[in-house]
Amino acid sequence: MLQIGINGRNRSRVRIIIYILISAGGILHTKTAFIESSEVDLTSIYLLIWSVVPYVLIFIFRKPLYGSLCAAIIVFAFDLWVHLEVFVFPKSSTAAIDLLIVPLWNLILIIPLSYFIGSLIGKRIEKKPKGDIG
Repeated sequence: MLQIGINGRNRSRVRIIIYILISAGGILHTKTAFIESSEVDLTSIYLLIWSVVPYVLIFIFRKPLYGSLCAAIIVFAFDLWVHLEVFVFPKSSTAAIDLLIVPLWNLILIIPLSYFIGSLIGKRIEKKPKGDIG
């Protein structure tokens, strides 16, 4: 029978998923700063630092487990979408400005909303008795 609820094994799996998403975000932004960039200079390093701040905050505040998971999923998905919009399917010459704006959007809007939604989901999962899948 499918067991829904939070136990040690599920917590470990959720943490692993969070760490994978944080690592993938770091790799994506490192690629952007050092490989996609025409030259590596101080600006590339500043862009890398600015871009990974949301992931660092998710790592630091990973205690609300489902809030962190939700934030990591949405932030990585948004960053990946913007990366594709800028480097793979650019629609304008100013698309690269999104690389500067997205971390700000992540910090002031996406992360707080994601933590809130993830916390609500976590509370709902914790309320369900084990074995209840509906």
